[in-house]
Amino acid sequence: MRITLLILSTAILISCSKPDYLLLKEEAQAAYAEDRYDESIGHLKKILKKEPKNASYTLLMGQNLYYLGKAEESLPFIEKALQLDPEYAEAFSARASYLSSEGNFRGALADIRKAQDMQPSNADFLIAEGLIYKRAGKLDAALVSFGRAIELEGENPRAFEERAFIHLSKLSYGDAILDLDRVVELGDASSRTYINRGYARLEITADSLALLDFEKALELAETREARGIAYNNLGNIKMILGDVEAAYQDIIAGINLFPDNPYAYRNKALVLIAMKRFPEACDALSISLDLGFVKTYGNEVIELKEKHCK
Repeated sequence: MRITLLILSTAILISCSKPDYLLLKEEAQAAYAEDRYDESIGHLKKILKKEPKNASYTLLMGQNLYYLGKAEESLPFIEKALQLDPEYAEAFSARASYLSSEGNFRGALADIRKAQDMQPSNADFLIAEGLIYKRAGKLDAALVSFGRAIELEGENPRAFEERAFIHLSKLSYGDAILDLDRVVELGDASSRTYINRGYARLEITADSLALLDFEKALELAETREARGIAYNNLGNIKMILGDVEAAYQDIIAGINLFPDNPYAYRNKALVLIAMKRFPEACDALSISLDLGFVKTYGNEVIELKEKHCK
């Protein structure tokens, strides 16, 4: 879980002017907050060379490495931050995230509860607990954690967003929509928010509201993968609404942007079946299977192939 640090430092400048040094610290934090991890690390190397015992910036280095996908490299910095400051709640939370990613859920829960004991009014630590339960597959426990975060901080969009995802996983589409509506109301909606709300609406009733959500998701999408998913969902609902040609164009656009999405090939196959282009549909079903559809979504593609690809 991302936690933006508010760092107070009493560093004494050694070789550069104090204003420049403070600017370096601000740039390190800003780069981290904007997911520019390599840039932040470059700044932090200079900072930690002068302040090797600064727990806050030591932890920030670990967090940058973690979100760069270098979990093993991040752990020594997290551990060092805890050695420098044994009461550092954010460092316990960071180590909990690491342990959770390694499948050590018992250790992760122990660490996040230490953080909660230190800062009982911090809703982010309850969200972190919910994410640990989510990763462990304990969805009911995750719901409780996210609910407690909302009770503690009723305008925390992350808590509503994460709880909505659990509702979707439990097929509670109405509850998911209510939580995602709240995220939108709080002004923190992303492409993911609209994709999930559109999907929930699609499962309840395929209508123009779901179509509008997927269009908004496409508008907000910042990566090729997100745009590909948004196009795929647009194609899916257009197919359900009967506009097969438009559905096909959107699904192809989605595949071009995100070619590793097995669900997109499932949708492509359904459109091609509706067009009675069965050989092409069977090819799409085969690709969907090769990309791992069954592991994530079940046996639907196998059943379609058995029915239409003799």
